[in-house]
Amino acid sequence: TKDGKVMEFDRFEGYLTVVMNMGLTCVGDDEDKTNQQNKAIQTGLDAFDNILKVYPHGLEIVIFPFKAPAFGVKPEDDDCDMADIKAIVGALTTKKAHLMEPIQMNGPDTHPVYKYLKKLFKKDTIETNLATYFFVNPDGNHIYKYYAASLDQIKRYLRDIFERDL
Repeated sequence: TKDGKVMEFDRFEGYLTVVMNMGLTCVGDDEDKTNQQNKAIQTGLDAFDNILKVYPHGLEIVIFPFKAPAFGVKPEDDDCDMADIKAIVGALTTKKAHLMEPIQMNGPDTHPVYKYLKKLFKKDTIETNLATYFFVNPDGNHIYKYYAASLDQIKRYLRDIFERDL
């Protein structure tokens, strides 16, 4: 979790689980940009909390923040590190969704959950410029992967799954 506690994923057995990545960037010392980013992220988290109110007994949402490439900044000039990203995550709140510690989704330090998801969905890498949503059914098998989906698309897809399958 974002507090450093280990969460065993077998606790999600029996639930439709949405695992998503959430890209964060450092915005430097610009307090306005920092506040804008944090407000936008918090709005997204609140939206997921509201989705969980609609499906309180069959849905879990797990959100993994990661260090996203800064827009317009060359990777070698980006001095943002994981400690900076952890500080951003520490300021966020969610009532129902599970917000995890910042992770690596690709490369040698890939988080075990993303190793599993890549294998399950037959992916070598996870895109890092927009959110990817992985839908895993209650038995732990994949259902679908959405890349760069809007919240409305996610809501429609969840409604369809619950009406059809669960």
